[in-house]
Amino acid sequence: MEKSMSKMSDTEKMKYWREHIPEKYRGTWDKAMLGHSRQKAILAKCQDCMNWQIAEVRACDIITCPLHPYRIVIRANSEQTSDLGDG
Repeated sequence: MEKSMSKMSDTEKMKYWREHIPEKYRGTWDKAMLGHSRQKAILAKCQDCMNWQIAEVRACDIITCPLHPYRIVIRANSEQTSDLGDG
């Protein structure tokens, strides 16, 4: 039986969380968590929010999200670039 999250150390929580991220997106999450890139941090949160479904990240219309104005994704008729990859 697994420990409850409230009884885990911060290190255990991070390891547990990372193990539940689809492997192809762990690079983005790792860079975000190491503080290497604000953009990767935003992307990782968007991916997490949309349950790691990239099509949903691209289609996100949650304009009440504080990160929404800072996302970099391809949209129709937009000059923004895509940064939805794994790292």
